[in-house]
Amino acid sequence: MLNKKEIADHKNINDEFDDILGLFKTRNFDDCFEKITKKIQFYQSQLAIKPYCKESRKGMMICWKFIKESIFYHESVELPLNKKNNIRGNPFQLARAFIVDNVIENDWKKQCIGKFGGPKPSALSWKQFYFLSESEAEKETDFYEKIKWCAENGHINHFKFLLSNYEKIDINAIVFNNGDNLLAKVINKQFKTFAHHLLDNKSDVNTSNNNGWTPLHYAINNGNLEITKQLLRKKISLNSKDKKGRTPLHIATIKNFSDIIKLLLSEGVKANIKDYNGFSPMHYALFNFDLQAVELIIKYGGDINVKDHFDRTFLHWASSRGNANIINLLIKHNINKNSRDKFGCTPLHYAVQSGDINAVDALLKNQIQVNINNKFDETPLRVAAFFGFKKGLSVLYEQGAR
Repeated sequence: MLNKKEIADHKNINDEFDDILGLFKTRNFDDCFEKITKKIQFYQSQLAIKPYCKESRKGMMICWKFIKESIFYHESVELPLNKKNNIRGNPFQLARAFIVDNVIENDWKKQCIGKFGGPKPSALSWKQFYFLSESEAEKETDFYEKIKWCAENGHINHFKFLLSNYEKIDINAIVFNNGDNLLAKVINKQFKTFAHHLLDNKSDVNTSNNNGWTPLHYAINNGNLEITKQLLRKKISLNSKDKKGRTPLHIATIKNFSDIIKLLLSEGVKANIKDYNGFSPMHYALFNFDLQAVELIIKYGGDINVKDHFDRTFLHWASSRGNANIINLLIKHNINKNSRDKFGCTPLHYAVQSGDINAVDALLKNQIQVNINNKFDETPLRVAAFFGFKKGLSVLYEQGAR
């Protein structure tokens, strides 16, 4: 039983939950573990005295919800947005531009593409776009700013024209405010022809911006297999990390790009690198229910015994996500079926809490132990009862759980 001071310290679970989450977000996992453990012990002691106390049950629910959902906290999944240049118009403007383009202004189209080369906003006619581009180009008086403007807008022909007037220009020395070089910028903007041109002209493929992103990070983030292949033909760093510790393989698994995942793995990327949050590419594949990615990573040497900050294995993750196919795959590759995390919970504890009968069935069919107590003296059966998981209760009881 906790003393009065400890009870007072734990009365307001909702008020203190933000502090616990804050510790988790700042990767102070030991203190986070200690606080959440004390709270669970406190609410257990209260429920032992008053089994039907709503506040204590609510507090316990919040604690276990945090433990389960901390698996799904993935701040590092936040990726840069690809902001395409696009002048939008109303339906009338779009229709007018379409008619003018296809009936009247074919010559303007030729002139515009010939001089500039970038994609035209759908709301503008070719004539309008030509004069707009002329105006914007004239505003830029500095040569290097003109070059940047070309990259921002995909104007490859104007870019070539500008460079033709200067013999000794180092295109790799031209950098945007965020640290992107020209190649990174046009790849992020998805100007493929421009990117191919820069790659053919010795653009630096390994430079990183202020956030640690390389051209390869951008190509993969956009799902651009063609540019990714061309980058890989260069002397490129396959395992370059951004400021959050994410490699190109992390980005590919976060975005579910199976073709790129397979390509990277076949080129020899390291499959087990952990990012700033302690997650390997396999963690993100599991988070996304991506069975194919999990299979590929295992095939190319992915370590299935990796543990997260609370000592949870990939089987804990798959069980918490309720993914029977991935559960079967991991067990097929001899992952520890009864591994216990820092809370003493097995994958079965997590499957029961997730309320997914398919996950529970998958574990039971693989002959796991059903009566392991966690750190709080709770078996999977007791967890099922606490969360009102009736189907789980029935199946577990039939398998000898108590």
